[in-house]
Amino acid sequence: MKICYFTDLFYPYLLGGGENRYFEIIKRLARRGDDIIVITTSLKGQRSYEELDSKIKIFRFGFLKHPMTGRSLLPVPGYIFSSILNSHIVDDCDLLDLNTYASAFAGKFVSFLRKKPCVITIHDVFTPNWFLKHNFCYGILGMLAENAISRIHKYGHFITVSNSTKTKMTRILKISAQRIHVVPNGIDFKFIHEIASRVKRRSTSSLKRIVYVGRLIGYKNV
Repeated sequence: MKICYFTDLFYPYLLGGGENRYFEIIKRLARRGDDIIVITTSLKGQRSYEELDSKIKIFRFGFLKHPMTGRSLLPVPGYIFSSILNSHIVDDCDLLDLNTYASAFAGKFVSFLRKKPCVITIHDVFTPNWFLKHNFCYGILGMLAENAISRIHKYGHFITVSNSTKTKMTRILKISAQRIHVVPNGIDFKFIHEIASRVKRRSTSSLKRIVYVGRLIGYKNV
């Protein structure tokens, strides 16, 4: 197959779980023999076009370049506009996989223009708790975006990473459960075992240690 992924942040920006998830999936699909196109945001210090190998082609679009540290909304309008302007790139694709938020809007418009089937991936639903985690403006934008995505793709299919998120999608966003497919995040057991083998064990068996792997941000509830 030839699959196009719309994700506003991608390699080498791998600061979050969503970016890592797409990167790992795409590498494995390429090894399987699929041809991959990635349409993503321009990044500071990175070329506008790059091939990781003959199977993975990355197009970075936008007028403003996204920083390699932190997150910014400023490049988003340019990314969406440029993606639509270059929609011919997907003409040979069999399927579009759209990451949530900006990528979903850009990719959905492109899928309509080029008559390509698409699926939207939603990692989590923050409505109605946006204001607990972000400022007022960001909260409004987040709630509007989540609800808009559920409406523009009302008759399409969604991918999510857990049954708990699927429940929120059906209850809050009113998406039909039959249109939501749960594909859990993968685990690199070899990597985890390598870390575990280097952990110095305590002599007292009554003492336990818990290791958390992830970003230290509020909604992770560490």
